Amino acid sequence: MAEINDPVLREMGAKLANFRRKLGDAIGEKIIQAVFGEMYGEYSPRKIETYEGGKVEIPARLFFLLWKAGNSIDAIFSEGCISDTGRLRAKELFDNSILADLERRDEIERQRIEASVAEAKRDKTNQIDATQKRPVGASGKPKGSHTKARKAKKR
Repeated sequence: MAEINDPVLREMGAKLANFRRKLGDAIGEKIIQAVFGEMYGEYSPRKIETYEGGKVEIPARLFFLLWKAGNSIDAIFSEGCISDTGRLRAKELFDNSILADLERRDEIERQRIEASVAEAKRDKTNQIDATQKRPVGASGKPKGSHTKARKAKKR
């Protein structure tokens, strides 16, 4: 195993991180380390972080899985473009990843909560006073009730 302070490992790690970002751009998604690790094997986010940081050697198995998914070595190690095959396979792997599914569920839940809050605000401003059959204002009193009170005083 190479030294932790090996400049070759740092360069390879930086290229892997760049490839991960480039792949995400190609499929229109942000691929975080956890999702990338899941897409191309059972690599934890911590493992991907150590590979990208140049702290340990990147296993040949990961390169093989990247290549097998349609990515050229040129795309991984240089400014080569992501192939259509690599892009389509990455999109499929991303869409099938558990973490991506959880992120989508979180986004759906966030939108549901925001819609509920907005609906609750609308309901509060449109409440109807049961006896008056008029909308209730922010003070909790029926809108326009002060006008009836004034008219009653005048009589």
